[in-house]
Amino acid sequence: MLTPLKESEPPVGPAETRKYLSRPTRTLLNRQEPSFMKNLAALFLALLLFAPTPANEADVPPPDIELNFPEEPELQSFFQEYGKTLREQFLTQFQEMQAEGPIHNPWSLDVNGTVTLRSPFTAVLLEGYEYQGGAHGLPYLEVLYFEKGSGRQLSQESLLSPEAYDSLSALARQELVKQGFDTDDDWMLKGTEPTQDNYSLLVPTEEGVTIYFHSYQIAPYAAGVPTVEFAWPVVEGLFKPKYRPAR
Repeated sequence: MLTPLKESEPPVGPAETRKYLSRPTRTLLNRQEPSFMKNLAALFLALLLFAPTPANEADVPPPDIELNFPEEPELQSFFQEYGKTLREQFLTQFQEMQAEGPIHNPWSLDVNGTVTLRSPFTAVLLEGYEYQGGAHGLPYLEVLYFEKGSGRQLSQESLLSPEAYDSLSALARQELVKQGFDTDDDWMLKGTEPTQDNYSLLVPTEEGVTIYFHSYQIAPYAAGVPTVEFAWPVVEGLFKPKYRPAR
């Protein structure tokens, strides 16, 4: 037999149904409620403890920096200072970014130097990879030139004849078209204009000259680092006489 609730008893369920609950049913509900609340509290606590939390600057280690330079005796002083400056600049950029907000991915810089030519001047190619967060990192590329023996740094302009960039532009475009670029590709044409910036990665080797193009210079990132190569007989006239290799 259903027993109506007394006015002094706490209501259970909607108003239109609670008076039809039997005492055994109400007793069962009252007994289960504390256990149910404990379970709910335990579940909520577990969610708080094990839910992933966003990374912050305390979670991200300092940048991983690996620098390896040639061991040419006359270049040791230069690369000691170069490495110190490069490391300090990278760490400063990291700290400035960290001050603006959380950094979610570890930064890294990896640079290796290779001597590509030893006479009549020394050429060193620095290549590697730098990552500063974001979707992907970028190749690290730089070419340095030095006077043979003294180790004095040389500018690219001091090596090349005045008309060199016009010739490099024509040669590079011709070779890139052979590689599949369209002759009217605006991106490629802009990136191969006869300027020093476009040919800053001019790498002399024992066999000739390799030109590297930076990411995004003549094509999308997916194209990588396009290059064109020329043997010394093709490009030696672009160098001033004292910097042409002996033949």
